[in-house]
Order: sequence, then C-alpha cells, then structure tokens
Amino acid sequence: MIDSMTPKERLKAIAENRPYDRIPHAFALGDAASRVTGIKVSEFHQDAKKQIDATVAAYRAYGLDSISVGIPIQEVLGAKVNYPDYSTPFISDPLNLEGDLLESIAIEDPKTH
Repeated sequence: MIDSMTPKERLKAIAENRPYDRIPHAFALGDAASRVTGIKVSEFHQDAKKQIDATVAAYRAYGLDSISVGIPIQEVLGAKVNYPDYSTPFISDPLNLEGDLLESIAIEDPKTH
C-alpha cells in the first residue's frame, strides 16, 4: 500500500478525528540506528552529527512517521557515562543528589557540550 498522506498530515488527521490512510508507526531506534550507517554505538552516542545522520537514515529506511534523539541527562549533570563500542551506554558513576548537592551541580553549556 502506498501512503497517501505525509506523517504530519496523518498525525493532524488523527488529532482532529478525521480519516487517515494508515496507523502511524514509530519506534525507539536507539542503538539500532547506528547499524543503518555502520557506525559504532559509541560513535552514535558521542557525535551529534553521526547520531542525526544515522537516525535520519533509519527513518528513511524503515518509513517511520517520527523520530527522536535522546541524550543522557545524567551525564550533562555530571555523572560518568561509559560508551562501549558496540553496546548501549551505561552510567558507571551515578549522581548522588542527596541534600543540597543538587544546588551545587554545574550544568554544562548545551551549545558546546
């Protein structure tokens, strides 16, 4: 079946309770997107450009209706994250946010980090 609507048109039709051509589909690509472009999972998570390129390539390859790109928020707040080459990143040194510690965390500049 060939789509007769764009993802945006489809989602708008659903929101407005109008007919639509098919059920929208999307799934959390995560690390799987890296395999579409053949990069390491660690590269996917540590290079925004590669993450975007791989996610868009997977979006096109699988015909998804939407995509998203996540970031490890705890790392931005100071936790240590381990980035294995071929596995999902994990927090190796978590944050301890007890008491007033949350107030003392220096949040990195999102434009440069």
